Formats: sequence, C-alpha cells, structure tokens
Amino acid sequence: MVAIPIINLAAFSKDNTTRQTVAKEIYQACHEFGFMYLQNHGISQDLIEEVFTQN
Repeated sequence: MVAIPIINLAAFSKDNTTRQTVAKEIYQACHEFGFMYLQNHGISQDLIEEVFTQN
C-alpha cells in the first residue's frame, strides 16, 4: 500500500535550500500521487470547517 505524502509547510519559512526541498516534495507529491496532506499550513480550524459548510 502506498501512503499519501505528508508535507510540513513550517519548514518552508526557513532558508532557501529548505524552501527548495519543500517545493520539490510538493512537486513530487502532485506528479506521483496527485494528493498530499499539508501540516503546519497556518489555516485555522474554524476556517477549514467553514469552507466545508459552503455550497
């Protein structure tokens, strides 16, 4: 079984090399899996829940 990648966006705010690594992880997830989980994205749980209630 293949697991959906989990990408930690907290690392994206660090140095340029780390940002490039995160960008490559996102690129790879999109091209190999078509999906990814994002951690530490900074979006509040309230906003996420509100989006799911929209029609």
